Amino acid sequence: MKGAGEKYLLPYKADGELTAWAEKGLGATGKVGAVVGEKAGEAAGKALASKVPFGGLAGGLMKSKGKELGAMAALGGADFVKANSELSFKSLNEYAVYLFVRHGGDGNYKEVLSVAMALYPDLEGRFQGAIQDAYKKAQAAAKK
Repeated sequence: MKGAGEKYLLPYKADGELTAWAEKGLGATGKVGAVVGEKAGEAAGKALASKVPFGGLAGGLMKSKGKELGAMAALGGADFVKANSELSFKSLNEYAVYLFVRHGGDGNYKEVLSVAMALYPDLEGRFQGAIQDAYKKAQAAAKK
């Protein structure tokens, strides 16, 4: 968790403040600036899928990867994001639970979560399930 060595980089620093890339994603108006990159990445993903045999089958993966690459570019690029990250996770589920538990009450949480989901498109589909699983595990542990 400490350091930027794992796959999923957190948009918050260890002290709870936003990273430079998360602030960049929020933009001056508080809206997700990464959406522009996501749209560019979506176009790149479609172009990649059209070049891959069985593109229809691989198209979903390519589209997701294109969104991720587009968002990464909009946030300053992979090197910038990594250099400005202090916390990271191996597991997307642990990432989701940490975001929810530690920052769910923050005033700009939804916007920051949108930036994270733009960067990691799979987070959107797995977020709710990860939170529910964590609650179930906590309830089971409390009964013991």
